[in-house]
Amino acid sequence: MLMFRLQEHIMELGESSRLLESEKDAARKELEELRTKYRETERAIVANREERMKNYERYVLGEGTYDKDADNGEQLTERLDGLNVQLRAAEDKILRLEKESGFEVFTVKELTPGLMDEYFEEIVVHAEDDLEIVWKK
Repeated sequence: MLMFRLQEHIMELGESSRLLESEKDAARKELEELRTKYRETERAIVANREERMKNYERYVLGEGTYDKDADNGEQLTERLDGLNVQLRAAEDKILRLEKESGFEVFTVKELTPGLMDEYFEEIVVHAEDDLEIVWKK
């Protein structure tokens, strides 16, 4: 009920477009950060493979020991797989937000601390279905 009332209030204020754009900007930033982490992890995998090959060559030449368990290639690959899942989810979120922008509607999906701080001055619960809301000006 509280989310519905907040949704109505946002629509009355005409802030739906601004909030939707803000959410899209945050999603784009998150996507770019994930892409950066993905590229960094790819570079780390290549560097790990090169280092592993150098260590093996030194071992073959009798210049050192080779510990196949010492590299973190498997961890890096798992990290890359996890980032790939996160990337797809972030891209899907942006596509969903772009579709919503055609309607110019911001949908309140959860009451975040940011929304609470921005819109609510006070909430008084009189009974289970009876709320008194004092909106911030």
